[in-house]
Amino acid sequence: MNIQINNKQLILLNVYGPNNDNIKLFNILETFVSENVEQNIIIGGDFNTVLNPLVDKKNGISDKKCQTILNNSNLNYGLTNSWRENNPSLKHFNWHSNTKPVVFSRLDVFLISEHLLNTVPKYQIKPGFKKDHSAVILSLNICDQKRGPGYFKINSMYVNDNDYQNEIKAAVKETIETNINCNANTKWEQIKGTLGKFNVSITYSTCIKKIKNGEKKKYTNILKIYRATKNNDSDLEKLNTRKQELNAFLTDKINGMILRSKAHYVDNNEKTNSRYFENLEKRHYEQKLSIK
Repeated sequence: MNIQINNKQLILLNVYGPNNDNIKLFNILETFVSENVEQNIIIGGDFNTVLNPLVDKKNGISDKKCQTILNNSNLNYGLTNSWRENNPSLKHFNWHSNTKPVVFSRLDVFLISEHLLNTVPKYQIKPGFKKDHSAVILSLNICDQKRGPGYFKINSMYVNDNDYQNEIKAAVKETIETNINCNANTKWEQIKGTLGKFNVSITYSTCIKKIKNGEKKKYTNILKIYRATKNNDSDLEKLNTRKQELNAFLTDKINGMILRSKAHYVDNNEKTNSRYFENLEKRHYEQKLSIK
């Protein structure tokens, strides 16, 4: 089920695992998760297998194949068990058999995307009514959280930019001249204070961003005109030139997204798109937020 709550898209899946060690369902599940890895996923149900036999099971035999695929899916595609995250070694079961010896297992769990952990204020396990399974309750706090100022991180490429170097040199020179009679330590502290107070790097970065956004808009508008009016080889050549300029601009932008998103693996082919890395950036940002 695809739902939207407070502008946040969620994918909800209900799972009922097989009673034997049949991996067909979990292979299907793994494929689905891999194709929607950038989405907000919540999977809940009776998996009929445990994630960790050491803490999730007492007596009985574990389903090795299903367990392996499920754990690999969690590891490779960013799913996590929020209850286990907060209770790494606690043995708390939600199902028992009527056999002797009695088998205890934690079969009913919620697996969620890691970046949703901060939205889980409550996770409860309660006795089930006329059932041998306990009720597992996951509460989510899906709300629009206001983003604070955060920390500024300069693009290291600016260090090689002559204009940026000149801005820094001018600020340092002015500070030294103003504090000509101070000792070296005081001058150094004044230089750091000046660069921070007047936000030389932030101002420069903001200016570059505005220029680049203006260039993107210019390239896009020119392409629209050329596409509508190209009638000869000259127009076609100009169109191709503008396309190359726009592609270079977008490539630079995507490289920045890749760096900020902390992507572990990048497939450099024609299918690489900016939306995927934008979602990764968003997920890393959401992981830093906390529910009060």
